Amino acid sequence: MGTVAKSSITLVSISDAYSLSLTPNSCVIKADFDGSNPKLEHAYTIISAYCGDEKTPIEIDSSTIIKSNDNIECQLIKVDSYRYRLSIISLPVDILQGYIEIPVLSGVSAGLTGRFTFFYCTRKYHAGLDSRLGK
Repeated sequence: MGTVAKSSITLVSISDAYSLSLTPNSCVIKADFDGSNPKLEHAYTIISAYCGDEKTPIEIDSSTIIKSNDNIECQLIKVDSYRYRLSIISLPVDILQGYIEIPVLSGVSAGLTGRFTFFYCTRKYHAGLDSRLGK
């Protein structure tokens, strides 16, 4: 008996979804009792985007950045075609937490938005926490 029909199907995995990476996506900023002298050396994130598993070039317009408080000052530096560094350079003493939203353009016209969050931790808070922990 001969073969009447023969066929095969080849399945190929396609991953073309865009994703945004903020590394880290949040930070804790320590400060004195009254909120002064914030330690901002680690208050930054590296922003990059991927199409599937591949890094993709991105563009960020600093004028489109949204801050939870208008008095938060940040700096945006383009590291290369694939990465930006967003740093918090100044904070008002009267806020305890907040965020910075970053709209990112990547690929053909993919609009992505990332949110970098922070928590402002004063020594007053540390003292209260330490006393509750018996330190």
